[in-house]
Amino acid sequence: MVPEFIESSVQDTNGSAVCRFLATCTVDTDIFHLNFAGTHVCVLATSEAASDLLEKHSSTYSGRPQQTMACELMGWDFSLALVPYDYPESLVSNLRRMAGETIMSIPYGLDVLPKNDPYIDTAEES
Repeated sequence: MVPEFIESSVQDTNGSAVCRFLATCTVDTDIFHLNFAGTHVCVLATSEAASDLLEKHSSTYSGRPQQTMACELMGWDFSLALVPYDYPESLVSNLRRMAGETIMSIPYGLDVLPKNDPYIDTAEES
C-alpha cells in the first residue's frame, strides 16, 4: 500500500530518484519515517493516523522549534512568539516584564535588562 499522495507526487516530479524509490516500496503501516539527506519526515499514510496524531494528540506532539540564535545568542527568550507551548507559567512573568519594559522605556527612555533588571525589580517590590 503506497499512500495516494506519494503516487501522485511521482507523476508530478517526472520520476526523481526518491519518488521512484518510494513508488516501488510497499508500506504496511500507517506511519513511517523518511530521512532525506538529514531532513526527517514523518509520513502519515492514512487520514485516520493523521487525525489521531494531529487532532486528538496535538498537545503532545506540537511545539515550537528551538530558536538558538534568537533565544540563546540574542537573549529574546522572553518573546511571546518564542515561548514554548508547554510553559504557561513563564507567560505571566514574560507579560509582566514586557509591560515593565514598556513603562520604563517610553516615558523615561531607560533600557531594561533581559533578566534581573533593578528598575523592574524595584517596581515589583513596591
